[in-house]
Amino acid sequence: MTKINKTFTKCAMALATTAALSFPASAALITQTQIFLNDGQDFLFDFAGLGLSDGTNGLLNISTGEATLSPGNNFGGIDLDQQNEFFDVGFEGTDLGRYACSGAAGVMPIPGSVGDIDCAFSLDIALDGAQLLSSLLDGMVSFSVNLSDAVTEFGEGEEIIVTLSYADADDGGVQPVSAPATLGMLGLGLFGYAAARRFTK
Repeated sequence: MTKINKTFTKCAMALATTAALSFPASAALITQTQIFLNDGQDFLFDFAGLGLSDGTNGLLNISTGEATLSPGNNFGGIDLDQQNEFFDVGFEGTDLGRYACSGAAGVMPIPGSVGDIDCAFSLDIALDGAQLLSSLLDGMVSFSVNLSDAVTEFGEGEEIIVTLSYADADDGGVQPVSAPATLGMLGLGLFGYAAARRFTK
């Protein structure tokens, strides 16, 4: 391989590395936990100080946690097994559905839920990318999880955990290099190579 070919190979490798670093993958992952203390409780989860998304769909996860007020109690689930026991999920004024651990009419059953009176679950709900991006313009989003009046609190202090995840538009990584800038870098590299050859001769 000639010196010129080696130089071109090195330049190509450097540009490929730059291109790879210019488009880093990043995900924002934010979690809030609240305690279930009242029958038919309404929860509001406010997330603030958020960066913009890249416009793709996000993901909302709602799950049950531990029973914080009953030491040694292994039943951290929520009472969602009867026809009139459910919860509604909202996002910035948009209805994201009605869910329960039962197969009640008009209610979406939670996939993979376990238990009856103490139903434990982890529910994933897709968030529309355009609405998420629009909502993030002010750096804040809100989700509501409203339990029906029939959902009973048994004094166990069960946790409701909400996690928001989305692709971050700006993760502080290497900024993309535009095509003109890339060509300019290549030109400077070739100019330097030619000058070095003249100096050597």
